[in-house]
Amino acid sequence: MGIFFTAIVISFFVLFFMNILFVILNLIFISTDGLQTYGLLNDRSFIDLISVSVFFKWILLGDAIWIIIALMFAVKRKHYKTNEEFHYLTWHAISEPRICVIVPAYNEEPIIEKVVKDYLNEDNVIEVLVIDNHSTDKTADIAKKCGAKVIRKERNTGYADSCVMGFKESLKTNANILVLTEADGTFNSRDLSKMVPYLENADMVIGTREIQVLSEKGNQNKMFYVWGNFQE
Repeated sequence: MGIFFTAIVISFFVLFFMNILFVILNLIFISTDGLQTYGLLNDRSFIDLISVSVFFKWILLGDAIWIIIALMFAVKRKHYKTNEEFHYLTWHAISEPRICVIVPAYNEEPIIEKVVKDYLNEDNVIEVLVIDNHSTDKTADIAKKCGAKVIRKERNTGYADSCVMGFKESLKTNANILVLTEADGTFNSRDLSKMVPYLENADMVIGTREIQVLSEKGNQNKMFYVWGNFQE
């Protein structure tokens, strides 16, 4: 089915190009030779010449065949059903959710205490892992004092490396749900309770922190970022 759909798409662009080429060539002939030279001197109108054009007939035939095949595909696709085991939602109840929150952090001394405490106060959170990316302030000390398990990196190896390290460390816990969040307080810990139920039907749930400020004038998001994050 995928190969057939690809062929339909490619053939559409081929036919579209041929139609455009036919129109352009005729416009060039008209602009250079004029309608009289192009047909009327031979007692034929411009429409007559178009109607007897072999190239034009082949284009019409190709367009008609493409439309018929596309309609057949659309009708067949309407009743097309994928493998339920791979493409439909399945329900797996999480009777005892145990959440490990991963927090990559770098120089977040002013806000890290609130972030750690907020997540630790949420239901079913068994551990908060703070991956300190070699901060130069007291981020690691404050996080540890608030009850988080802190992994201190000997050098700054970047955000992505902190995420990977956090996931690896979280596998050592008995958590059955892993949460990756930010250390700057832009995510709301209370959203955990909203997102966890969706994991009974999916392997991953993704949330955005942008939704309430997308259309505000002066936000830091570019136009396409705003469109990409928009949800109703």
